[in-house]
Amino acid sequence: MPLQGGEGMAKECAVELCAFRTVREYRRMGYFSKLMAFMLEDLKKRGYTKAVVGVEPEEKTNRDIYRRWGFDEPAGTGKETYPDGTVIEVEFYSKRLG
Repeated sequence: MPLQGGEGMAKECAVELCAFRTVREYRRMGYFSKLMAFMLEDLKKRGYTKAVVGVEPEEKTNRDIYRRWGFDEPAGTGKETYPDGTVIEVEFYSKRLG
């Protein structure tokens, strides 16, 4: 199922969250959880009704983290291209805000 990009997401008042990273020595200290909780609440206050995250299929740990945050509705698949030209497959998952 293709990802509903740009225009489709705008009609639904959706936002894509990208590139969450935690430096290894700061993992398991709650920083990601604090940031995610703040962002989801802020997006909700701003009127967004849906948030979408993308995960590479082999990133099981990341997928599990996002599922714990409620990103469990499949929203399609796609390809992302890194600045160096590397193309990766991405699975998208959504969460209703509100």
